[in-house]
Amino acid sequence: VAMKHNRCRYAVDDGSGVITCTRFYPEGQSNPTSQNVSLGDLVKVHGALKTYREKKEIAIHKIYPMNDPNLQTLHWLECLHLKKK
Repeated sequence: VAMKHNRCRYAVDDGSGVITCTRFYPEGQSNPTSQNVSLGDLVKVHGALKTYREKKEIAIHKIYPMNDPNLQTLHWLECLHLKKK
């Protein structure tokens, strides 16, 4: 996690690779996600895929911890289901 004055950057590893995820917030507003997400947490990220300096990254709309480890298994099952389509 790297915090700057108007953004917070996360390196998220989904098992297939690491992608940078960036959340921008208005200047002067504290970063609400830094209190609920820490290193090693299982998280869910909602956002848009962007290119920044010729690298793919996710512009975060929402990021929150997933407290149930079964949700990770569910995610992988959904990925397998989508791959079959």
